[in-house]
Amino acid sequence: MKIQINLANKTSPNMPFTTVISTTDLTQHLNDPSWLIIDCRHDLANPEVGYFAYEHGHIPGARFAHLDRDLSDQRCGSNSEFRGRHPLPERHAFIDTLRRLGVNDDSQVVVYDAHGGMFAARLWWMLRWVGHEAVAVLDGGLSAWLAQGHQLSTEISSAACGNVTAKSPLTATVNADDVLANLAHRARRIASSRTTFKQMENSNRRNSYE
Repeated sequence: MKIQINLANKTSPNMPFTTVISTTDLTQHLNDPSWLIIDCRHDLANPEVGYFAYEHGHIPGARFAHLDRDLSDQRCGSNSEFRGRHPLPERHAFIDTLRRLGVNDDSQVVVYDAHGGMFAARLWWMLRWVGHEAVAVLDGGLSAWLAQGHQLSTEISSAACGNVTAKSPLTATVNADDVLANLAHRARRIASSRTTFKQMENSNRRNSYE
């Protein structure tokens, strides 16, 4: 199976942004009520640093999504087994989170972080997981926004409850059993995106406040 991504991702003004978006394009829609910006900054070593950074300056109008509380399910399994550090929430629970953030079915969502897109990309994928196509990662993240001379805001936006609904997934998931079975027939290629804790810690320290 081949996957093609069109980085331009728009061929007409009426098409949504579905992969990445430039800071220039985003600035043209800061006051557009159908657009929603979500800050995904996080620090794996200090989980509260992301919201602290958000409080001290974020792209105007942005809401905040916490990796642990909003984008993961921290509950143990049915037999109290450990399910991993950041397992996916149930789809219905994630829809509730999106509504709380103000996401509507017709929202163009833009997500960003200060860590090369690693946390923003998770939310991008999760929105596609519940069938929401109009979501894009800010190209270059917060660093690019600041490098272009754009201002930050400390105003915490209050979101009206959204009406987003779950639709057919635009992406797929596999579980541990699927991965194990794949070792025998090699139908899918497995890629590791892990990094060392030390590399992650150093990256978070550099970027959390940018």
